[in-house]
Amino acid sequence: MSMNNFTRGKRENIVKYFTYSETIIFFISLFFFGTIILREIPTDIQAYPLLIQKVKGGDIYPPANFIYYLVVYTIALFKADTQSLYIASIITLSLAVAAKFAITRVFFVEQYYNTNGFERKSDFTVNQIVTLFSLLMLLIFNLPTSKHWYLGQIPPNVWHNATVIFLMPFALLLFIVSYKQLLIPVKANIIIITLLCILNLLVKPSFFFSFSLAYPLMLLLRFGVTKNLQRNLIPVLIGFILLALMYYWIYIMNFGSFSIEKSGTAIRPFYVWAHYSSNIFASLGLSLVFPITYFGLYWKDLFKELMVQYSVALYLNGILIFSLFSETGPREFDGNFFWQTVVCSYILFLVLSSLLIKKVRAEGIYSWKNTVILIAFLTQVVSGILYIGKILITKAYF
Repeated sequence: MSMNNFTRGKRENIVKYFTYSETIIFFISLFFFGTIILREIPTDIQAYPLLIQKVKGGDIYPPANFIYYLVVYTIALFKADTQSLYIASIITLSLAVAAKFAITRVFFVEQYYNTNGFERKSDFTVNQIVTLFSLLMLLIFNLPTSKHWYLGQIPPNVWHNATVIFLMPFALLLFIVSYKQLLIPVKANIIIITLLCILNLLVKPSFFFSFSLAYPLMLLLRFGVTKNLQRNLIPVLIGFILLALMYYWIYIMNFGSFSIEKSGTAIRPFYVWAHYSSNIFASLGLSLVFPITYFGLYWKDLFKELMVQYSVALYLNGILIFSLFSETGPREFDGNFFWQTVVCSYILFLVLSSLLIKKVRAEGIYSWKNTVILIAFLTQVVSGILYIGKILITKAYF
């Protein structure tokens, strides 16, 4: 067999392996989101088709972050009846979850090998482990407090907010490409990061809030005040210009809103968070059982792993934004400065999970440190499974 044929055959096996897993995740997601619609469980998923209908009817202007709505409308074949939009919403969200799973799995493989992992003899075992962790990452959640299971906590996943679900693959790609740029700057990546910043903003600007603070900080620490810093700030600057235009569209013109009353923004420390949580420290701790356990046992990784430092910077900035800012007016307690914490939490869990996979493969599951961390990880996974059951049984996500 020629080398070209061998490479082609191996590539086909890789594609087939990935296709099977993503297809299964897609159909499971179809069932889940379909159940939410059929059981009439109140979520944002049902609210957004109404917005599309109002835009179509000329009752309101399109929202500034229009891409999700445009994709749903396109998949609905430009039909604006409720049934078509519901079906299109289910398909769109299921594709997003499958993409999130695929990106997570590719990230795990890349971090494990730092090359093409499918060229190793242990591929089958490693890919099974990676696939399992990627699946568990879709289920992981915070632990509940006595007041709420979800509200007031910082979960790494949500299953009720359509734009956050749709945003996640784009946010993960922005994190991964920008992390690679921190490692080895490539001029072409500046264009890719710029496009990803624009996509993130037009889907939901939340993650860009954290990225626009953490990425420049990491660039400065990594390269100092050099041309590398200046060049790589271009995507952030372009993002800020677009963000300013979106602010004008949303808060000054009040376009894309159901309410005729204008909203605004204000600095009110812990105002929204305290509204939903009676104990913010407990809520944060119950959201970070796995990371706290990991850093308690492998604290040196925070100082030697750039990837860990970047994910922690994103997370802390996300928490800072949520803690300080709130909206005023009819969206006062909608928590629209909260959503970046979900994305940043997932990224933090993703990074630490990738390191845990390598440690388990190198040291074995019976290393007491790895066992303790796995228990913490699985505790949050079980919480997520129970929470999904709660949504379906009680018809409430909070």
